[in-house]
Amino acid sequence: MHVAALHAPHVGREPDAEFHRINVLGTRLMAEAAVAAGVSHLVFTSTTALYGSACHHPDRACWIDEDTTPEPVTVYHHTKLAAEQVLRDFADRGDLRVSVLRMSRCFPEPAPVMAVYRLHRGIDARDVAEAHALAVAGPPASWRRLLVCSPTPFDHTDLNRLKQAPEAVLRQRVPALVEVFSQRGWPLPTSIDRVYDGSRARSELGWHCRHDWRDTPVIAGFRQFRGARV
Repeated sequence: MHVAALHAPHVGREPDAEFHRINVLGTRLMAEAAVAAGVSHLVFTSTTALYGSACHHPDRACWIDEDTTPEPVTVYHHTKLAAEQVLRDFADRGDLRVSVLRMSRCFPEPAPVMAVYRLHRGIDARDVAEAHALAVAGPPASWRRLLVCSPTPFDHTDLNRLKQAPEAVLRQRVPALVEVFSQRGWPLPTSIDRVYDGSRARSELGWHCRHDWRDTPVIAGFRQFRGARV
């Protein structure tokens, strides 16, 4: 597994050249070392952040899956996409089988933020780890790229309302979450701009998320983060 990288918090703090050295050249060197050592399959941790501007539409939320064309914005986005291409070249030459897992948002945040994100663009780190383990256990014939995120309760018919007036959709799709927010006096989001679809990863890997917004760590955090801004 190749997980190491400069990422979003380093943008503006590290030179662009350092992003290229670590994220792109480092990935190439890792792949070359893997081939030299006789490794047949490499799992690469990528990011849904590289979709960039593809997630922005003025009138509706965007449905994002593996077929969505990335529109990278920052040097982080560009270098992760370039690193994927480096590995695709190795796979196309038959030197290495490669699984790319584009993981969605999973770092610690205030509980109400985390809970909403797990509906449409987030995931628990433990589910990310399980997806990686399953990817290692079942290598592809040559190349695969999968989006790793929590299953969403939304579908394509919700996209306009999610962007413009998500409360009605939330009340329809996840009334239990709306009730939790109401009990704690937390505001619901006023706009949701994207929905990530991880159904292909669940199908191909036989993977299932175990930790959605209702998971104990999130619920336990509600008291700690009472009054946090969404």
